[in-house]
Amino acid sequence: MRLILSELIFTEYVIVEMQDFFKNALLSDSLLRDIKVLSANAKGDADMLETELHAVINAMSQNEGKSVDALKNSTAFLKNNLTKLKEQLDKTTH
Repeated sequence: MRLILSELIFTEYVIVEMQDFFKNALLSDSLLRDIKVLSANAKGDADMLETELHAVINAMSQNEGKSVDALKNSTAFLKNNLTKLKEQLDKTTH
């Protein structure tokens, strides 16, 4: 009887002491899911931006001139950064 009582007291103690841990573990899982959803949305936005950027690059490549060349160089830099962003977003969605 004493053993059963001590087991119940110990179990209650563990539950009380670990309550914050379990709350945080559940909250962390929920936050992780939210982060994955937001990252997937951001990746979709980045994909759309990349598609639009390709259309701009194609339209500019049909024209001639120094200003067009400067814009093409700027978009190449933007395209590189966008690719890096998408790689980072891929890591957070998996």
